[in-house]
Amino acid sequence: MTSLQSRLRPVPRTAWWIINLSLAALFLYPFWVVLSQSIKSPAEAAAAPPTLFPGSFSWGNFAKLFGNENGGAGFVQQLGNSVLVSVGATLLTPATASPNCASAAATCCFSLPSPPS
Repeated sequence: MTSLQSRLRPVPRTAWWIINLSLAALFLYPFWVVLSQSIKSPAEAAAAPPTLFPGSFSWGNFAKLFGNENGGAGFVQQLGNSVLVSVGATLLTPATASPNCASAAATCCFSLPSPPS
C-alpha cells in the first residue's frame, strides 16, 4: 500500500506562484475598490462605468465620516457603541452559556452564605 505522501506530486513552482497570486488578487481586489471609491469625488464615485483609479483625490469623504454633521452620531461614537456591544456580548456569553460557567462566575463574583448545618 502506498502512503499518501508518495501519491501526492508536488506542484511546480510556477503553478504555485500563479495560483497564489491569483488568489491574492481575488481577495485584495474588493479592498482596492473600497479604497479607490473612498478617495473619489461623489460625482466620480457615482459615474457609470466606474473607474478603477481616481481622477482626482477628494479627502472630504473622510471629513464627513469623522465629523458630526446634520446632528447625527459621528462614526467614532458609532464605533464606540459597536465595541461596547461586542465586548459585552463576549463577556456575557460564557457566563450564560452553560450552568457550570454561570455557577463559576457567580462563585467568583458573589460571596454566598454557606448553608446551615
